Amino acid sequence: ACALTTLPLAALAGSGPYLGAEGGANFEKSTAGASFNTGWVGGLTGGYAFENGLRPELELDFRRNELDAASGGNGHVKAESAMANMWYDVKTNRGLFSVVHPYIGAGLGYARPTVSSPAVNGHDSAFAYQAGAGFGYDLTRNLTASIDYRFLRTDHNYLAGGEARYQVQSVMAGLRYSFGAAPAAAVAVAAPAAAVAAAREPRVIDQDGDGVPDSLDKCPNTPHGFHVDASGCIVQQTVILRGVNFEFNSDSLTAPSRETLDEVAAALNGQPELNIEINGYTDSVGSAKYNQKLSKKRAEAVRSYLIGKGIKGDKLVARGFGKEHPVASNKTAEGRTENRRVEFVVLNKPAHVKVISKGATKQSKAAAGKSAPSRHKK
Repeated sequence: ACALTTLPLAALAGSGPYLGAEGGANFEKSTAGASFNTGWVGGLTGGYAFENGLRPELELDFRRNELDAASGGNGHVKAESAMANMWYDVKTNRGLFSVVHPYIGAGLGYARPTVSSPAVNGHDSAFAYQAGAGFGYDLTRNLTASIDYRFLRTDHNYLAGGEARYQVQSVMAGLRYSFGAAPAAAVAVAAPAAAVAAAREPRVIDQDGDGVPDSLDKCPNTPHGFHVDASGCIVQQTVILRGVNFEFNSDSLTAPSRETLDEVAAALNGQPELNIEINGYTDSVGSAKYNQKLSKKRAEAVRSYLIGKGIKGDKLVARGFGKEHPVASNKTAEGRTENRRVEFVVLNKPAHVKVISKGATKQSKAAAGKSAPSRHKK
């Protein structure tokens, strides 16, 4: 216990000044042929709990025991006591003893026993001493419950001419409230330690931001957004670019087309170095001049949609090809639907990027085929 008091501890629950109340069972030793029933004890305490475990305390108690039937049963002994105690609580910063605190201690003071019975009446004040042990449990940072055992005795007979000292044993439960401040010492101690640890750690430098330190990066200056291996070199990546279809004589995007373009935008956002050509087409219905203009408007509609999804405009070029390069026969409604389309072409193909071009989805084709021309404007 003496060694533990020298250790520096953080501010713990229950530290600081406190007030408390206690009470329990009192057992008085038989004297001069008189025996007593189990009595009671109650009192108030006040003290100061130091962070190193020492706890000086002032204690005021009142005890009372009735004579049992064999001793007449018509009397009692009561005693007031005032004691100066010194306890030692076992405290740690973590673990069981950060919440549960075994303690041991002793005290000195005065007791004033009073006897009242048909045979004897009187009182006396005497020097008293006590010893005890128990444990406390921190219910909250400020509130601690305890249970302990006490042995208290006076230094001489408690009645002039009597034959016995006042001697009792008590089992008591207590509750004390601490007025100590919030525990800040742990933070004050931990912060410099964390700063020292951080200062000792080597600084990791990753200039291209690919997640691989420069000391291990065999491919420095990787463009942002690329997936790399453990050596910092770009691994092969696949980009799927799927086209979309349009309704007859329209450059408006259908709902399925917008869903497809959302996937295209996500793919292009992961490959910011790609330059994309957006090519628009029409079916064979209408004049070449009109279809050329309509195909360019379709390509521009797709370009604007992708820019709205975060793709840089300088990476996208929109071109219209009218009714050139059909992918299906213009003699059927289904073929004309497939020809009313926008396709993507990658203008630059890095070695680590695999580009897969696909046609429109079934949903996109179905939405584009809902409107069929009844007459054609030449």
